[in-house]
Amino acid sequence: VHHIATQPLINLGVVPVGRGAVAENAVTPETWQKIDDVPVVSNGAEPDTEQIATLEPDLIIAHNRIDDTDLDALRGIAPVLVLDIAGPGRADWQGRVELVAQALGLEDTYQQLLDDFDTRAASIADTHRDVLDRETFSLIGSWNPGTFNTYSAQSIWGSVFTKAGARISPAEEAAASAESSGEAELSIEQLPTVLDGTVLLHVTDLRGTPNAELEAVMAEPLYRSVPAVTTGLVFPGGKDTVGGFEDANYNLDVFEAALKALENEAQPS
Repeated sequence: VHHIATQPLINLGVVPVGRGAVAENAVTPETWQKIDDVPVVSNGAEPDTEQIATLEPDLIIAHNRIDDTDLDALRGIAPVLVLDIAGPGRADWQGRVELVAQALGLEDTYQQLLDDFDTRAASIADTHRDVLDRETFSLIGSWNPGTFNTYSAQSIWGSVFTKAGARISPAEEAAASAESSGEAELSIEQLPTVLDGTVLLHVTDLRGTPNAELEAVMAEPLYRSVPAVTTGLVFPGGKDTVGGFEDANYNLDVFEAALKALENEAQPS
């Protein structure tokens, strides 16, 4: 009933009979081809229990921001697996995929996905060690007008980059770590002081495009005072709402591209 449950299923090779709404540009073209014709049974927050019942599912995968009344109704249809997308469990994207794998008896598939991801992240960290030792990274997203989001090393987004050797900038780490999710929403007045890294990574969809709220923040005069913006070291960073290995690997793609660009930047002309 949410894409944060659909993506683990697709990662594990399973196409659901119903899914939560998701924009086409928030998934890879290959995944969109698999799910385009799957009935949408929820806007992500409010499941259509009547429609779900007609699909006769064996398992319903929900999340911990769904109303208890709706969860009770879903449990009247089939067993319900509840994933954390809010609170301290939000950052554990790998754990969500693992829970789904356990529910479906696909632990071996999950382990292979995890091993491949860890191997790739370690290779990026090793290959680009010089630039990773030199730079610190700030992360920016936005989901509400007039504010921006920050991310710690332990956040759902930051953890992907730190696995590949990134160091989150000190001021951002301090601001975002104050929240249990490792994410903080701040006013735009704090842009230049919180985003103190030498490199800035910004949120995009899986086509490399920022959302409208973030584009508005990036048009603010204060944004031009951010250290990495003044030096031109701003790069796309992928999705901050990591739902599984598809998102995480895309984020590694754009992170590696940024590291290669930084290496070229350091070469004498």
